[in-house]
Amino acid sequence: DASLVARALRCIEEAAPRGSMSPLDRSRTIDRQKHEDLLKTATHVEHKGYKGGGGPDKVVLPPGKSRHVHTAVKQIHVPVERTVRVPVVKKHVERQTETKVVNGVKMVPVKKYRTVKETVLETKEEVVEGFREEWKKVKVPTKEVVKKQVPRTVTRQVPYVEYVPKEVVREVRVPRDVIKEKHGIRVDKHLGTKVMTIEEDHHYEMRPVKVKTGDVRVMETGYQHHGKSQHGRSQFNP
Repeated sequence: DASLVARALRCIEEAAPRGSMSPLDRSRTIDRQKHEDLLKTATHVEHKGYKGGGGPDKVVLPPGKSRHVHTAVKQIHVPVERTVRVPVVKKHVERQTETKVVNGVKMVPVKKYRTVKETVLETKEEVVEGFREEWKKVKVPTKEVVKKQVPRTVTRQVPYVEYVPKEVVREVRVPRDVIKEKHGIRVDKHLGTKVMTIEEDHHYEMRPVKVKTGDVRVMETGYQHHGKSQHGRSQFNP
């Protein structure tokens, strides 16, 4: 029952010692209802008997009466829930960057020209004087145009691309992560049992009260002589 456990926890708090006390004085007086609540919520009850081995712990003598007090001791385990603050450390990665200067070589294309000599064939017409045949069967001088291939050497500039190395400097953003620690507090709830010792005084008043009549016992304890009641006759041996 939740309400019963709550009442038991309040009983424990009220029964807890206040301030700095010696071990013999760490006890408080509770009423009968709180005592019953503690016993109902306890998970384990162990009777330890009487304080001092069963004999009277103390004797109170009020005027005209004699009273003996025996202290009954029992140990109980009461479930409790505690809140505990636990320090925690957590590691996390912090993302950072930094600038690095990097030297490199870049190949740059450069357009250049080189001189090339080549031979080309040109068609050239020239007039060649010769002879032709006619039906007269007579050779007559004539002229005709003849095309001939004449080689000629020319020089021209041919472009080409040449790659030239060039040193370059670049600024590069590189990662520079670091691990940092976070310190904090974690609140845990611990379940356990609180061991409590309960002492209860039993008061006995010493009064003569007849309960019943027991068995009759007899034994000889001696002889007492009170005198002679008869004088006897004498008898002799033959």
